[in-house]
Amino acid sequence: MTVTEFKAGTRKTKRKDISLIIQKSNYPTEEIKLSAQNIKKIESPGNKKERKTIKAALKKETNKIFLEGNYLKRPSRGRISGVFGASRRTPDRVLWQHRGVDIAGGRQAVVKSAAPGIVILAREDFNLHGKTVIINHGGGIMTLYIHLDSVKVKKGDKVSEGNIIGYIGDTGVAVGPHLHWGVYLHGTPVNPEDWLRGE
Repeated sequence: MTVTEFKAGTRKTKRKDISLIIQKSNYPTEEIKLSAQNIKKIESPGNKKERKTIKAALKKETNKIFLEGNYLKRPSRGRISGVFGASRRTPDRVLWQHRGVDIAGGRQAVVKSAAPGIVILAREDFNLHGKTVIINHGGGIMTLYIHLDSVKVKKGDKVSEGNIIGYIGDTGVAVGPHLHWGVYLHGTPVNPEDWLRGE
């Protein structure tokens, strides 16, 4: 297989044989209670376009590497209220599989960039995801921040690790103020907890 090695600002690709062990994961089921307003948002026909916009942004890759090392920093402090991979459901139906981690925090708690990068999406008009930011860190690595109360960056902004990009909120479909933080590798969601520097 082809392995990409990263150093700050560079990218080197070479052919290398490696062994992988793939293990089955048992993800939990989380039952959530949604208001009538949130159920209406979930059923909105405009959600298809919203998902398509996010999916397209997550596929926009660059050869430039902004990430320094192989780790990210947690973007906000707070209790983990939703885990990666959990099956989200209401009493009568399965909604979706959770593609990030939820960090519970008070409204207006600071949200920071998890690593250096370029803002490739900053939207305040999404119905399902609420106020949303996506940052491209290079090498196929992207981070997603949703349900923000406010967005403090715009598309094209260059950010450093720790720069404030917004504040925790409950916009979109959310049952309380929290940050949904997602990490994507070449458009595929991966567990953000696996990318932290031993925090």
